[in-house]
Amino acid sequence: MPFLPPAARLGAALLATLGNVACYSYLPPRNMAELQGKRASLALTDSGSVMLAPRIGPGITAIEGTFLGDSAGQYLLAMLVTRQRNGADADWRGDHVVVAHPLVTSVEIRAFSAPRSLFAGALATIGVAALITALRGKGDNGSFGSGTGGKPGPQ
Repeated sequence: MPFLPPAARLGAALLATLGNVACYSYLPPRNMAELQGKRASLALTDSGSVMLAPRIGPGITAIEGTFLGDSAGQYLLAMLVTRQRNGADADWRGDHVVVAHPLVTSVEIRAFSAPRSLFAGALATIGVAALITALRGKGDNGSFGSGTGGKPGPQ
């Protein structure tokens, strides 16, 4: 790996960190057509949780996945995650599930959250910068191993 000046290393670390930090929130859709093909969350009623238990497991409060359609009083979703009553999530591989409208308390679409992402990115960047500073050590001039073992070289 070629030598990079400290500012370039910090910049590279910042870009790598920001590239890996993205936060999302779930918001009510403006219209149902907006959901088509997007990641969505369906919050289930208590009876919805009971009715769907044989298909998706007991104690599920919400299902998330790709919204495939809404017709004849039913939602069609390719499940990616189920959220349990105890807060635990379980991953799925896109299994299709049909959920009747009366079994759902709310439908939300996943949206990128710039403020959350910037805040998380700033915290991550501060952490990376602190780590780089800590690993650098005191009095390091950026060169590794002068080969003298801490003793002055011959004069």
